This record gives sequence, C-alpha cells and structure tokens, in this order.
Amino acid sequence: MTENINHTTYPKMLRSKSIDSLKFIISDCQAALKANPTCGKAGYYADEIAYAGMELKRRNDVSRIPR
Repeated sequence: MTENINHTTYPKMLRSKSIDSLKFIISDCQAALKANPTCGKAGYYADEIAYAGMELKRRNDVSRIPR
C-alpha cells in the first residue's frame, strides 16, 4: 500500500521544525530509501526529503534579505 503526503499541510508543518530536525528528516528518509527503494512509502519519503530541503533553502534565502 502506498502512502501519500499532504502537499498542503506538510510544508507548513515543517516551518515549526528546527534546522537540526529538518536535516534529520532528510537523512532518515534517505536511509530508508537506500535500504528499501521500492517500498510502498518510497514516494512519501522522497516528498519529505524535497519539502525539508525546500524549507532549509527558504530559511537560507530569507536570512539573506537585507533589513
């Protein structure tokens, strides 16, 4: 059975996570995909990696805005 990520609420939820938590999400999902790339949650893990990476990039971009 495949699991789908909620593409509306998941990215919003990541805004409350620390940078260390975002990095952990990415590494944990990468390890899960490496261990079993064809599992039913592979797409979910890939989405988690993408959204956590986008949140890290957003924070980096926001910090560069002159104030």
